Amino acid sequence: MSNKQKQKKNRRQTRLQRYESQVTPTHYVRIMRIPLQIDASLKLFVIRTASGRERKVHRDLERAGFTVYLPINVVMAIRRGKATEVLQRPAAGYLFVGFPEGVSGREALWRYHDETVAAAAPVSFRTNTGDMAVHEPRIGQERPFFRVMGPFKAESLQRFVDSLDPEPVAVLWEGDTPVAKFPAIIADLVDGEVLGLVDIGALLEMQEAA
Repeated sequence: MSNKQKQKKNRRQTRLQRYESQVTPTHYVRIMRIPLQIDASLKLFVIRTASGRERKVHRDLERAGFTVYLPINVVMAIRRGKATEVLQRPAAGYLFVGFPEGVSGREALWRYHDETVAAAAPVSFRTNTGDMAVHEPRIGQERPFFRVMGPFKAESLQRFVDSLDPEPVAVLWEGDTPVAKFPAIIADLVDGEVLGLVDIGALLEMQEAA
């Protein structure tokens, strides 16, 4: 058995352990759109980044501990027999970052920006032979964003996101109770469809196809 086959088998076993207590003939999956609720206690700043890099910058900011909102329209479509997410960016190149009262959002964002860019700076060091060498850990590191605007009231962003279609999520239900959720694209469903689960294999096949 090859390493790839072993990894696939291990993934299946892990998923079986995770879902075997949940999936029965009474379970089903359906697509839901859960509205985005903006925390009204936050002050919001808008950052301008390169168009097409919003999701990467969003992910990096969240990993750094920031509260980030990325308004996006997601349309589920079936193409060549598989579900596809068609992303529509009504605010291409813009992200919204929230801060509580008393925190200087502008200062925190620019500090993060400068630290990220500085990580691309060459580092000089001495080798074991005594010679000086230069290490460039992130050649071509892009700036995370180019402009910071705000603060703005959370209500303004809430009105904006309320005008968009919420991002679709595939929700696993047990009767009338939601028990798990995962990216909608895994389920190969579009809005209005329901997938009944007869056994664990149905869910495993969905996840393998993602």
